[in-house]
Amino acid sequence: MDDSSIIYGENHKISRATTIALLTTGAIDPNNHTIWSGVAAACRDAGVNLICYPGRLVRSPVQFEAQRNVIYKMINPQTVDGLIIMGGLNAWLDKSETYAFLEGFNQMPVVTTGIVLEGIPGVTVDNYHGMHDVVTHLVMMHNRRRIAFIRGQANHQEAFDRYQAYLDVLKEHQIPFDPDLVYQGDFKESGGVSGVITLLDERKVSFDALVAASDNMAIGALKTLQSRGLRVPGDVAIAGLNGEDQGLVISPPLTTAPLHFYEQGYQAATMVMALLDGKEVPAKVTLPTRLVIRQSCGCSDPLVTHAWAVPHTEKLDSFTDEIRLLYRLIFGDEDMQLQIPVDEPVQQAFPVLLKMFLSESQGKTEGDFLTLFEETLLKTANTNDAFPRWHEIISILRQFSISQLSDTNSRLRIENLIQQSRVVIGESSRRHNAYQLLKADGKLHILGEISQIMSVTTSIVELTYVLERSLTLLEIPRCYLFLYENPQAPEELARLIFAYEDKKQLDIDGKGFVIPTQQLLPVSFLPVERQHSLVVEPIFFREDQLGYAIFEADPREETIYEILGGQISASLKRTILTEKNIRLYAEALEARKAAEQADLLKSRFLSMVSHELRTPLALIVGTIEMMLQEEKSGEKPPLPAFYRQDMDVIYTSSKHLSWLIGDVLDLASNQAGELRLTRESLNLSALFDEVAVLGKSLAREKGLEWREHIPFSLPPMWGDRTRLRQVIINLLSNAVKFTENGYVSLVVRWIDNSVNVEISDTGMGIPFEDQSIIFDEFRRSERSVSRGYGGMGLGLAITRRLIELHGGQIGVRSTGEDNTGSTFFFTLPVMSNFSNSVEQRSNRKNTVLLLIETQSDREQLQQHLLEKGFEIEVMDVSSQNDWLTQVIAQPPGALVLDFQPATERGWELMHLIKQNPETREIPVVFYSLSATQPKGDFLELDYLTKPIGRVELSQVLERLGIKGNNKTHTILIVDDDPKVLDMHVRMLESLSECRILKANGGKKALEIIQQENLSLVLLDLMMPEVDGFEVLREMRDHETSRNIPVIVLSAQILTTYDMRRLQEGVAAVLGKGLFSAEEVLSQVEAALSHSKRLGSPTSRSVRDAMTYIHEHYAEPITRSILANHVAITERYLTHCFRQELGITPMVYLNRYRVKQAKALLEQGKRNITEVALDVGFSDSSYFNRVFKQEAGITPGAFQRGERNVKTI
Repeated sequence: MDDSSIIYGENHKISRATTIALLTTGAIDPNNHTIWSGVAAACRDAGVNLICYPGRLVRSPVQFEAQRNVIYKMINPQTVDGLIIMGGLNAWLDKSETYAFLEGFNQMPVVTTGIVLEGIPGVTVDNYHGMHDVVTHLVMMHNRRRIAFIRGQANHQEAFDRYQAYLDVLKEHQIPFDPDLVYQGDFKESGGVSGVITLLDERKVSFDALVAASDNMAIGALKTLQSRGLRVPGDVAIAGLNGEDQGLVISPPLTTAPLHFYEQGYQAATMVMALLDGKEVPAKVTLPTRLVIRQSCGCSDPLVTHAWAVPHTEKLDSFTDEIRLLYRLIFGDEDMQLQIPVDEPVQQAFPVLLKMFLSESQGKTEGDFLTLFEETLLKTANTNDAFPRWHEIISILRQFSISQLSDTNSRLRIENLIQQSRVVIGESSRRHNAYQLLKADGKLHILGEISQIMSVTTSIVELTYVLERSLTLLEIPRCYLFLYENPQAPEELARLIFAYEDKKQLDIDGKGFVIPTQQLLPVSFLPVERQHSLVVEPIFFREDQLGYAIFEADPREETIYEILGGQISASLKRTILTEKNIRLYAEALEARKAAEQADLLKSRFLSMVSHELRTPLALIVGTIEMMLQEEKSGEKPPLPAFYRQDMDVIYTSSKHLSWLIGDVLDLASNQAGELRLTRESLNLSALFDEVAVLGKSLAREKGLEWREHIPFSLPPMWGDRTRLRQVIINLLSNAVKFTENGYVSLVVRWIDNSVNVEISDTGMGIPFEDQSIIFDEFRRSERSVSRGYGGMGLGLAITRRLIELHGGQIGVRSTGEDNTGSTFFFTLPVMSNFSNSVEQRSNRKNTVLLLIETQSDREQLQQHLLEKGFEIEVMDVSSQNDWLTQVIAQPPGALVLDFQPATERGWELMHLIKQNPETREIPVVFYSLSATQPKGDFLELDYLTKPIGRVELSQVLERLGIKGNNKTHTILIVDDDPKVLDMHVRMLESLSECRILKANGGKKALEIIQQENLSLVLLDLMMPEVDGFEVLREMRDHETSRNIPVIVLSAQILTTYDMRRLQEGVAAVLGKGLFSAEEVLSQVEAALSHSKRLGSPTSRSVRDAMTYIHEHYAEPITRSILANHVAITERYLTHCFRQELGITPMVYLNRYRVKQAKALLEQGKRNITEVALDVGFSDSSYFNRVFKQEAGITPGAFQRGERNVKTI
């Protein structure tokens, strides 16, 4: 021991249980658990708490290793009272850096092991003499002269001492020093491997012995030499230093000098506790070491050598003298000098064992020795080198006994006892090793299962469940898992997410355990009445710090904690990433939802603006048109000339305003992503001829010359007829507008795969600086503004967008000089592989186009319509993305849409058809048929865009069979604008003598619909409170109103929002499935053939009878009662039902009653007889027959949950 001493805080007071911290380099160093065991034993003996912090070498260059060292920052005087720092942590630090590292702990006493620093007490082993003995043994006993040396890090104090001992031995024995024989390692097994490779392959040196500064490196070197075919120790003798366990079991066993790591740990802990008590401790404690000779150097096995009987000649007079001598022979003075309980169970049992052994050797007793010996073996099995040491003890005992008992019988008994003892040692060793191997395999298997399960965890909750089971299987008593609140500042706060005690997970939800990281654990988890030994495992993944885990620790399970910590780290990282991805996905969905909501708001705004702008304009235009029509028909006297002139001005200005509004809405639609094209195969020659007529008229009206060049034959193209007309007319109108004299020309050329169009004028021209911005929104030439030309600067912007949507390009040419004119040009792509002949469309008036999604959808309806004489064409929309374009390009005589295309794009299709004058008369029918049950539904709607013209309205009335002179019809007009409402009433009154009702909103409309028998509803879409969509849905929910024809009216272009709401309405109607498959087929047939007149007397009679049935089905009803109710004969009533629904009135009554009965049976509150009476059947037997006929099963079976495919 060093003579100097250190005192730390004589009055040191601890307000909680004393706690010591141990800083180690973790399981990577096999000596860590031995030092830890020594510290743990001392703390246990003194009743002191222990927390182990297994990091890695400070500033380790190994990738991500240094990430573990974040736990060193958790050490704080509020948590621990003293520190033990294991040597090796500073292997990559110089002395100044080592002191800088230790400064972080200067508020508490510190003791080091393996290194000695000035001012800091330390425990070390005589590394110098230990290595000196090892190298000297190779030189003196084995005559090795070419001795290679694998040293430790240059800055490592113990490594320096060992290297110096090597150099001194060479010098003492006059062996020349060869620097090529020295390699710098890192105390790891890999350092020994790389050392041998460097010596043999790179330096190509020869050597007959190799000494490593640690057993780890010596073992790595030994394995590498053997892998190359070199014999150890025959070719190369090997020795190390440390006395590690692996050196004992490797072949050949490694000669070494143990460094007493257990004793170092125990001594260091004792010194820290002394400092905390204010006691004086030495500045340095140096423990002696001794050479342990094994076979790697070339010596024989000492156990075999010691088994040779060399009798002691000294005769002892008493048992006390025998004990003293054997203590000296077995334990040695060295262990007594350490003043710590090494092999304490052995020392406690030894006096009794010796007494029994001598007694049995003399024949005084029999059997007691072997029984006690086996029990003692079991108690000491887990101590270091237990079984080899017992062999040594038995050998010494044999030698001693033979020297004390010389008679033949006694010596025979001694040899028998010795032989039996060695068998007991061998069997105990075998069982112990087998048990340890089985235990290790079991834990390895458990860790493998844990790894597999943790690799698929996707949430922290799931991870904690897996961790709970894992801790139970691994027999770890306590565990706590924390996540850093801010991973970028792990030293700040941590949140407890998992706590495990007494073989179960604790409920910590909602308790808010967020603590400073240096506190380690909430106070409630550290009871003062219970001593604890804990280990802190850092939880990190590569460079990402995540948190830390705390386990109740057993030093022997050090590797288990690290493996489990690594598994938790990987699983936690995966879980965090998964939850982050889930969160990001949810955020993306939310963002998408917000974007969709924003688009929806845009659409709704566009819809509202369209409605608010077009409605008053429609009122103006409609009123003027009606006044002009009334004047023309003679209903009103002619207007005075000056009024008529004003009327014309108002009408013309209204039309101009309509164009401006159209431009604004087109721009808004484009910005909202709703400006779409309805493409069809266009005959460009015909299109340009059509617009040329208008251009020529405009030019002549202004006195300008008109020039044109349009080829007779142009290739077709896929385009939107209306939008292209809009483009050309806009450019022609501008040319005429800005030209005072000269000409306007339209030139069309076909070049390769495109058509080039040029519209030129001799007007004022466009300044060069304005040509780059002329196509931007709200941009106008300064020249046109200064000369008083009006406009909003939107036409060219919309024109450019429409050309681009067609896949073309647009531009302008002008010299920029005043009155030199300009030329606007654009290109349009055309079809390839076409015929130059003008396409002639076939006459398809009798063709019904059936749109389906799967082939199975068409068979039943197609066969039915074919039998009725219709020409059928089927289009599978699932295999054709452009089916809507194809339908518009070649419209059929009628359209029938199956459920899927109807609910996806049905309204869009109907909207396009009704907007086109050439196709607006095409009937469109939506239908659905169940794939599993013979039931379905159908829907036929109509659509008009405001302002409604008299001609369009007259055509609708005619199509629906509402005659002008028929006063039996009742028409309901629904609009929230009273002026528009009055205008439509006047228009209808001029066309028909029908009864006209009006409702100024959806709510009022629903009241009228429930009270009146209506022949037609004209329904506005945009209304406050209950809008047209809601009215439509409510009508479809009631049988009395679902068959009333509805004409949807709106001044708007239907937006995406409007379309979606309409599609939802279609889906809701088609999904109800009230009618049988046969009835659906009949209804579709009737709609197509126009034999069904919804406003006819027969249909009204049927609806009145149906209404009566719905209201009185529980009462006795006969065909006579129904006929009297609707004021027709019974026979005619049956005829009407068959014509309208395809069934008799009594069949309909029974089906409706069965439907109501099903609802009551499903409720289960009444028996079958009661249900029969509730729905109008007076005879339960008749009820059973009718129910089975309509439903396919009996009422009892239906009530029990059985079902049949047949239904009403």
